[in-house]
Amino acid sequence: MCADLLDVESGSRLLIREAKQGDWDHPSLLQDYFHSAAPGVGVDVEITSIQALLKRALVPPVLVGVFAEAADGACGGLLLEDKAWDTSMLSVQVRNLTVLVSAPSQEARYATALHLITNCLRNHRELLGDCIFVRIPSDDPALLRALAESGFDVLVPVVTLGKNPSGYSKVVLPAGVELGEVKRCEIDQVQRVSAVAFRWGRFSADMRLPREGVERLHGTWARNCCLGAQADHVLVARDNRQVLGFIALKFLMAHEVRVGSIQQLCRCANGAAQYACAAYV
Repeated sequence: MCADLLDVESGSRLLIREAKQGDWDHPSLLQDYFHSAAPGVGVDVEITSIQALLKRALVPPVLVGVFAEAADGACGGLLLEDKAWDTSMLSVQVRNLTVLVSAPSQEARYATALHLITNCLRNHRELLGDCIFVRIPSDDPALLRALAESGFDVLVPVVTLGKNPSGYSKVVLPAGVELGEVKRCEIDQVQRVSAVAFRWGRFSADMRLPREGVERLHGTWARNCCLGAQADHVLVARDNRQVLGFIALKFLMAHEVRVGSIQQLCRCANGAAQYACAAYV
């Protein structure tokens, strides 16, 4: 891929080229990511998953990696990943986009992100698949603007919440309802609940995706959680033998738990918010 040399701001030139592994170690690449996240675990939760992606940025399922840098210190990177499991469930080719930018101003941040996205969409059409999803912090208007101008639609807000596990809150359950670990004989019920209960997830919110594929994806995810492939524990609320709902828990770090509910996935950390966006190509 040939490098692009573009104007970003007056007096600033942006070089966009194919990324090298060392680019992802740039010290400022993540410094502007997720300002809304609470210090400590809140930031760690978000940064850890990005860092894990950057460590494998040059190998499949990453399809495209480009990097941008300017003389004024602005830099940014873009990764396009194949989401094979989502594709098999939805019967459409699904891609995931990650855009990281560090720039001295909001305008430079917007311009850098826009050029990275445009470069990817223009030069790699054969790899774009049918739809592209991206998650960004909700406190990043420059990145949101760049994505919107590139054809991405906002689907759902994703809120990250946190709770101190040392604080115990007693919950009084309705008469006849009990909580407990999922039983093998309940897995089919959990799968059926998950298939129809994800009303606010990014796939459910996108009416361009086939409904049967969305239900299949959520139901299969829930079954995998019950079997231990996607979660460490699954707790169900049951009334006699009827499953009313469930929570799936996955331990990602020593101080973090990811919680998946019957409505959407929520990461347990200190408060932050994101947008989930999508584009069809």
